[in-house]
Amino acid sequence: MAWIVSGGAIALSAVLLGPIIAWFEVRPGYEDYDTGTIVQKGDERTTSVYRLTAPRLVVKASDDTNVTIARGKDGEMTVDRRVVWEWDRPNVMESWDGGTLILDFECPHKGRRGADKCRADVTVSVPDIPITRLPV
Repeated sequence: MAWIVSGGAIALSAVLLGPIIAWFEVRPGYEDYDTGTIVQKGDERTTSVYRLTAPRLVVKASDDTNVTIARGKDGEMTVDRRVVWEWDRPNVMESWDGGTLILDFECPHKGRRGADKCRADVTVSVPDIPITRLPV
């Protein structure tokens, strides 16, 4: 009688465990594929138009900011900014107090992977007034 119970238990195990084991062998292998992020990229453009009544302009820009000065309309200053990066978004700060424009830009991975893809290109369009450029 013991051999019948043992045989039944073995047969039941084979019937139940066989499909489970087979499923684990042939199921879709989601965890078998590397799904890591290769790169994250950003490209951001902004335009700000400020009232300009000062007789001169001071532009303070960080070393990482490429600033181009262009001729613009009387009474206003237009700041066209393009920020490009890989991985983490850079720290970007723009402020205007009526006479001084501050453009501060910093790549978070300076000297590391993706740093060469991190930049800020800024075009400042102003009327024909004296402009002083200083570092931040």
